[in-house]
Amino acid sequence: MESVSGNIFSERNLKVMNDIEMRVQTLSGYNDICLTLFNGQCDKPWSVLRLFDASYVEADSSFNASSYQNGSEIICKGFQNSATSNFVKLFLETNYNPCIPSSLATTTRIFFHFGLSSAENLKSKRTYFQTNYLKPLVNHIANIELLNRINIYYYSLELFIHDASSQAVADLWWGAGSFTFIFLIMWLQTASLWITFMGLYSIITSFLLTNFIYRYCFGYIYFGFFHIAAMFIIIGIGADDVFVFYDTWRLTGNKNFPSKAHRLSEFYKIAAKTTFITSLTTTLAFLATSFSPLLAVKTFGLFSAILVAVNYMFDLLYFPTAVMLYSEIIKPFADDKLLKCYCLIKTIHFRIRGGHVDQTKIAQRESMTNKNFEDRNKVVLFFKNKFYRLMTTRTCKISVPLFFSALSVFFIYWATQLETSTGSVSNKIIYIHYDTWADQNASFFKVS
Repeated sequence: MESVSGNIFSERNLKVMNDIEMRVQTLSGYNDICLTLFNGQCDKPWSVLRLFDASYVEADSSFNASSYQNGSEIICKGFQNSATSNFVKLFLETNYNPCIPSSLATTTRIFFHFGLSSAENLKSKRTYFQTNYLKPLVNHIANIELLNRINIYYYSLELFIHDASSQAVADLWWGAGSFTFIFLIMWLQTASLWITFMGLYSIITSFLLTNFIYRYCFGYIYFGFFHIAAMFIIIGIGADDVFVFYDTWRLTGNKNFPSKAHRLSEFYKIAAKTTFITSLTTTLAFLATSFSPLLAVKTFGLFSAILVAVNYMFDLLYFPTAVMLYSEIIKPFADDKLLKCYCLIKTIHFRIRGGHVDQTKIAQRESMTNKNFEDRNKVVLFFKNKFYRLMTTRTCKISVPLFFSALSVFFIYWATQLETSTGSVSNKIIYIHYDTWADQNASFFKVS
């Protein structure tokens, strides 16, 4: 708990703390998961309030002041009393001395103790209580009742695991969405379900091999959020490589080769050279970050560099086989089945109408499917015609370079204004409470 202004141990704030403790202890299910004493009662929360409710009255008769008046004086006595000193220091800031009148405390903390049994039913009860009762209550108090008066930050390992797991599951939907989007784009671009599936399969398997090399060849066991993000990076890089390889194969279909082997050789040489340059520059860029002294950045750079290199190796060794298999077996088989189905439908149609099948017209329709690749690709036609004519006009020749030059200057200027953040970095809003709690617990209090 952190007072926005004033002493956290004022009479008013101590009453607020007492109210919070009482409301938490009266929540439904609290008695089922609390730490139970020998007398069957729940252990009271640990806080400075134990100096006011007669819990330590045997150490000093003044430790029984439920009105919370003269709070600083009572806390000072608890600070000096040998029987309560170590207990009180758990809730006082490291540099705070309650016996010095000019000293001001702004932060304290409360510990709620739950049963420590590892039985699965009790663990599930604790998690259920914290997520469905405790967390909503604390958030309501912090964000509505005590807004701009007292900031409340909380931490529970089980609650953190639950929130992190829930967020991870929610993020998986975004991951599934990105996979679906890439799958559809690849399917649209390649016009082949086989090529799309095998392209994504090669990307996923390259991730698995990279993890093996990273773990057993380089000996790293650290695997963080950045490493998971590398999966989405390689999807984009791998998809580009698939497009390059398959489009190069289709373009070589416009030339006459003595054999399939000659066509494969030409296609392989062009595609491998093109993807090698992009893969090499990307690998070196990631390797540059592997020299960072920060473990998360260092291992992420190394992992991503290996991932890009392995993906390129898979492109060279694996994907041409998938292309040849599709071109020589799957596509002819599918085209043959579709042609027979088409002919059967047309035959039935003409028989119903009492006519006959014109084989010449069918052959003409079949020949229409063998157009030049560029004539069938709308993207190529757009860049070849409309886009080229637009960009070669005098206006674009002058305005486009000026625009990007001005944009570069703008971004460079604002990049120079960036400053290192002195606070905690929180990836998700749900982690702000945990991050702030960890910062304050480490900065203000002694290790308990």
